[in-house]
Amino acid sequence: MLYTTGGDIYKRLCKYDEAVSYWNKALSISDKYCDTMFSTAFCCQKPGNYDEEIQA
Repeated sequence: MLYTTGGDIYKRLCKYDEAVSYWNKALSISDKYCDTMFSTAFCCQKPGNYDEEIQA
């Protein structure tokens, strides 16, 4: 849960790479966070990282 919150904070600061890093850590612990998966895909799309978005 802490990693998810860290990702949310970085997203609000428009630091998408850092946000995705935190969310990936959260998902490595438990892949049951649907909001985290959605947020990861959204942030990968922002800077144009479409290949990463597909993997998310």
